[in-house]
Amino acid sequence: MEEQDGKPVAIKANFGPGMESLSTVTAWDPPHKFAADSQNLGPNAPNVATEWIMGGQVLICMRLYLYGDRAAATVVRDEPLWQAWVAERFPASGGASSGCA
Repeated sequence: MEEQDGKPVAIKANFGPGMESLSTVTAWDPPHKFAADSQNLGPNAPNVATEWIMGGQVLICMRLYLYGDRAAATVVRDEPLWQAWVAERFPASGGASSGCA
């Protein structure tokens, strides 16, 4: 995390070879709100805006959009890796559901 005057301004993440990203922090109000604009999520990938509002129980819905000739093959290859990564870091607690539409 890159900070300026004690506040985060950018977050660098590495999810594996060729999966490095840089997110510009656009809102920071701990512990209530975090927002960022993520770039470099993949070749020719659009930026992705994220916003987290914290408090109480949280349900997170994640959508990834892939484009191009290799999109379907990339999903088949990488979806299990993403699911394992998320499950390891955010284990489901009792009463978890797939409430995202």
